[in-house]
Amino acid sequence: MRPGDGRYLVPTRVQVTVRRRTSDRFRPAGVENRDVIERELPAVAPPTRQEIDAYAATAIDADTVPAAAELPAVHLPVRTDETPLDGPHFYFPAHRRPDPDYPEEALHDEVVLYDGPQPVARLLIIATTADALTCAQHTLAADLGLWTEPVLLLARAARLRTPEAEKIVTASRLRDDPDLSGTWPCPYSEEEVANARAMIARAEALIQAAVNALPNAGQGPLPPLTRAWRVADTWGARWRDRLYELLRDRWAATDGAGRDHLIRWTLHGFRHDLHYTAKVPLKVIRRALAEVSSA
Repeated sequence: MRPGDGRYLVPTRVQVTVRRRTSDRFRPAGVENRDVIERELPAVAPPTRQEIDAYAATAIDADTVPAAAELPAVHLPVRTDETPLDGPHFYFPAHRRPDPDYPEEALHDEVVLYDGPQPVARLLIIATTADALTCAQHTLAADLGLWTEPVLLLARAARLRTPEAEKIVTASRLRDDPDLSGTWPCPYSEEEVANARAMIARAEALIQAAVNALPNAGQGPLPPLTRAWRVADTWGARWRDRLYELLRDRWAATDGAGRDHLIRWTLHGFRHDLHYTAKVPLKVIRRALAEVSSA
């Protein structure tokens, strides 16, 4: 246990015990041999309060957004009413005043990214005044900047790759498997199978386009992206998590600046995935983070 802004369990050593029973002419039957290996672990700092807040973010407090003399420029059209716009745009709803019956409870405002009539990304904001909300909406929408295109492309791919299309393609693949010939009937027509396969192919092409549209980690630090941006139609899903998987697959296996920028972009809760899934050595992760802290 380490002191700090809370209490955290931090591993300090690992112990492995191997037990085996042997029986030969030199040892009586059933004698157990036991080998114990114990190793000290390097010191690991607990997550900071800022890291915990960033990882668990569900809403942004407008008072934490720096005020600016001029509002940041937003890279897409903005609407402030219910009239829909064609193409990608942001929706900035008006400030929701506190309920007079419950003035101590903050009501969530928001900023929403739309792709035509489809909501794609939503970010909740806690604001006490209309001016604070306006500033937060512009700032957070501007921060989405370089991530907007891959987010839109992934959302379009998800709308094409429906559960029904996946079901049809799976059924047709099992029908065509030579090892299952005649044992797995496909209840769908050839036209339905062709349409489903075409939809999945278009979705795969959009995902590849999203990968190509990612910011180039090899050329510089990845731009920030708050984890509070949520996938609009999926409860609890966050865009940073989905984009991380694409970045991991693209940069984790490299040996250079791109991998180091990815390590520094990750939040505390993702670094174990870089190690166990992407096989990035712990010493590489620690070195990349140490370079930032010492800068």
